Amino acid sequence: MIRILPWGLGLLSFAGAAIAACDYANLAETAEKYDFLMSTGDHSLFDNLSYDLVYKENDKDASFLLGIAALGLYISANRTFYDTTLCKFITEHVVTNPEHPYIIQTQTYVKNGIVEVFDILVTDEGDFNFNATGYKEQVYSQKWDLIPENKRDTRQVLQAAADAYLDHLHDRTLPFPVGPTCSVVTGGVYLKRNGTVTDSCTHQPPKPGEPIQTITNRRYVIDEVCNLQRSL
Repeated sequence: MIRILPWGLGLLSFAGAAIAACDYANLAETAEKYDFLMSTGDHSLFDNLSYDLVYKENDKDASFLLGIAALGLYISANRTFYDTTLCKFITEHVVTNPEHPYIIQTQTYVKNGIVEVFDILVTDEGDFNFNATGYKEQVYSQKWDLIPENKRDTRQVLQAAADAYLDHLHDRTLPFPVGPTCSVVTGGVYLKRNGTVTDSCTHQPPKPGEPIQTITNRRYVIDEVCNLQRSL
């Protein structure tokens, strides 16, 4: 089973170095600190930040003390997926406040218990199909349970499925694995054609007349167990 979050997945390269598994408890504790930061703007709980912390918003260097994480947002829903192989987690925060809604997703890189990178994608009014309320209603109504161990796919299978979908976005003739019914939430729009078993994710591109560029900078967070999602 694969779930592709709105910003997609991506490749994190370690130049061939061995990747050691890390402690789930440390990742979970760090994620809780980050949730507190996003909801209050208070970073005082963070005692495990690298002196060389990299903080990016929409692929640009930004200020940890002045960026989106410092605003203190009213979070309507959030959840986190953990990758204990790459020692990362991805956290989603949905803000439906009509004064300024957001959908925010953050990949956090941890090494030896120390946070080295916050890589944040902020979607906002004017972005493609943006609808924070619609997104929350569609996605958070889904039931994503713990996957039984005997039904879990391997990291390799999950990554291959994600790559196949991203490749399909570029070339619609390329296949990717889908269930008997498949639908896509884009921004806050639910793309499901007719509600029958003929539904699939092989829908037409949003703008058929325009070429879709290959997605090359793929940074993966792979959670084989789906072991924790939080919803407020």
